[in-house]
Amino acid sequence: MKICRFICLSLAITLSAANPAYARSERPCSGKNETLECIKENFSDIYDSQYFKFLMIINKAQVAALNCNSDEKTAAYLDVASKIGNNLEVEDGFKDMLETKFLREKPACLLDALLLSDDNVKEIILGKYLAKPRYIEKKEVDAILSRYREHEKYQEMLKRYSGK
Repeated sequence: MKICRFICLSLAITLSAANPAYARSERPCSGKNETLECIKENFSDIYDSQYFKFLMIINKAQVAALNCNSDEKTAAYLDVASKIGNNLEVEDGFKDMLETKFLREKPACLLDALLLSDDNVKEIILGKYLAKPRYIEKKEVDAILSRYREHEKYQEMLKRYSGK
């Protein structure tokens, strides 16, 4: 009886290992695919099935974005806003980072990255999240952004945010 279970278990392991499509479907954001892009493509699935990996990849991307060494990397991270949907936990963490880290400490980095972002991301971040901040006062958001309204490259984007 034990030998039969051992053989069946061994056979199941061998078959799953021999089938790369099955292995990939089990862990889509593993190995070389452990990237922010993979998370964005499989957002809910990875969040639900590989929560700690999800957090690890998001955190790594957040650190890179906050370094502000690359507007493109920061914009790629900000694109997460378009994937959050109704996930209140991720939205809460994203808004915290957006308000307390980017807006307070690195507003030019945030705005430069938003210039590279699509209109949907701009609308979510400027029109939804920063329009109703959770971690800082709305007056502070407005004061920070008003310092950049005179910069020509930000004028149109910030005009849309302020509704003027």
